[in-house]
Amino acid sequence: MELGLLGVVAFVLIVVLASVLVVAVKSGSRPATPPVPGPGWYPDPADPNLVRWFDGHQWTPQTRQRLY
Repeated sequence: MELGLLGVVAFVLIVVLASVLVVAVKSGSRPATPPVPGPGWYPDPADPNLVRWFDGHQWTPQTRQRLY
């Protein structure tokens, strides 16, 4: 049975990807999580004229007028 060039390339690609997956699993690496923004005033999605305070963990009820 002849695989042809495309079949050989596909086989090599599968072997390489499987090897990378095994190394990643053994090293305990996890996909990167997006960074959490630091504390600060951010545009309020509900009102474009306001900014809302983010304390680094959650949004607070504190708002102010947005300065343009």
